[in-house]
Amino acid sequence: MLLAASETAPQKISTIGLPRSYKRKQMIIDTTLMASPLSSRLVLKLIPVLCLLLFHTTAAQKFEPYQLNGGLVCAVAAQNYVVIATDTRFMGEGGYDILSRDHIESRLWMAGDDATPLSLHNRQQQQQELDGQPAASTAFVPDGANLVQSCVLSHAPTFVGSAGCNADCEALKRYVQADLRSAVYFGECSTIAPVESVATLLSQMLYSRRGFPFYSFCVAAGLSIDSDDLDNSGGGGGGGKVYVYDAIGSYEQVAVATSGTGRELLQPILDGKFRTISVKQAGSRMTTTVLTQVDCTCEEAVQNIVAAYRSVSEREIGVGDKLVICVVQQQKSPGTSVACHTFVVPLKEH
Repeated sequence: MLLAASETAPQKISTIGLPRSYKRKQMIIDTTLMASPLSSRLVLKLIPVLCLLLFHTTAAQKFEPYQLNGGLVCAVAAQNYVVIATDTRFMGEGGYDILSRDHIESRLWMAGDDATPLSLHNRQQQQQELDGQPAASTAFVPDGANLVQSCVLSHAPTFVGSAGCNADCEALKRYVQADLRSAVYFGECSTIAPVESVATLLSQMLYSRRGFPFYSFCVAAGLSIDSDDLDNSGGGGGGGKVYVYDAIGSYEQVAVATSGTGRELLQPILDGKFRTISVKQAGSRMTTTVLTQVDCTCEEAVQNIVAAYRSVSEREIGVGDKLVICVVQQQKSPGTSVACHTFVVPLKEH
């Protein structure tokens, strides 16, 4: 019995030569262990387990409502055309999972009551050509590009590109299109909303969710055409307008806009390639301080955008696969008709 008791009793640690305060603490510990040796040892062994369980429970309860799914959108405005482009890479959580290489539905879309979803595949001829209007020219389409849509319209469509969280981009797209349909139904606007109205609506929609904002960074682009401003030479009336947004609706009209993953690389490249001009506002003696249009041909603009995206795709893992470009160009013949072209350019596939 004495041997068994000595085996279960805790071993005392020698305190010879140690400070008096340490001796006092050691005496308290020895007294506690001798009072209930089994329960004390059990508690000491369970402490690391309890800490580990507490850590995992806290991590499991953490909720992250946003996810960055990539996307790089840009737009360029000129006197008689506007160009908007985006890549098609859809990134997963962490930025290293590629969930899709052909994502376009919530990345680039047309705002309007009769909005047609974009597609990366060739469609049947949708040449909604007007009577007496010639076929639209596609001389600016670069070599190796796949032309998926080309049509002549009586109105200028407005395109919106959004990058960020795919769920928020899709929700924002549906809200904007629903509001435009209801505005047309109640007679608040015509069938086709002008680009200025769409830009204001998009800003108000983003600002209304400022408390729990859409994780969506947008670019809006379209042609503003007024038949009274058309000159007789054709192609001189109207003008391209591009707006860039932050997540809570603050926006600005610019000549070259970029947003999304890799915009820090793309913006300086495009700024160096394009020459911008100042546009005098109609009916005003003042000239805007912000340059709102570029001074180059449509073919040069498309070439600059393609070269810039290819450069960024070599350095940014979230950009690549395909480049979708939409060009809205005013026809050279008299009238308010516009040509709309959509084509796909291959990019690097990491």
